[in-house]
Amino acid sequence: MDLVKLSDLVDEYFNISELQDLCFQLQIDYESLSGNNRRDKTRELTMHCHRHGRIDDLIAKCRELRPHVDWEPAEEEFDAPPVEQTGSFASPFPQNAAPRVPGMFWMNYPDNWYGPFYGYYIMWLSVGGFQVWDPYRGVIPFPDPYRQIARNAWLRLPNSPFNIYVDGSPAGHVFGQYSP
Repeated sequence: MDLVKLSDLVDEYFNISELQDLCFQLQIDYESLSGNNRRDKTRELTMHCHRHGRIDDLIAKCRELRPHVDWEPAEEEFDAPPVEQTGSFASPFPQNAAPRVPGMFWMNYPDNWYGPFYGYYIMWLSVGGFQVWDPYRGVIPFPDPYRQIARNAWLRLPNSPFNIYVDGSPAGHVFGQYSP
């Protein structure tokens, strides 16, 4: 579902007290959400759920509390990358590669989608750079045609739930980490 549409629906159908109760039922601290009014809090609740992979929880709870509202995903929601284009996680990590971090995986082939990670996918491109597939916004490009991305360091891909690591060795292994 489009995050703006979801936020608008929650704002329309829940008053401030009901919004606080919704947060309580989702075990999200209402006071920790930034904003000074209901609209701001609603937007921040939606974004919090998006960042933490809990949009489905939010929609399910809203559907339970407001069954008369159409909480179904909009038609413009993007389809997942084709299964035949997704990479495999079966390959063992190469020796002497990136420092191990929780949730890391080796992207051993370029131009293949790796995922799903709560609906997200990632790809490193043979022409340089990365692409992230966001289930709400579609493909987000991170071009690097001159291959200037720092080597031997974990880097965050902005506005995505992924960190990447490009090994500076002659082998040049590429790793990802799902970290919302």
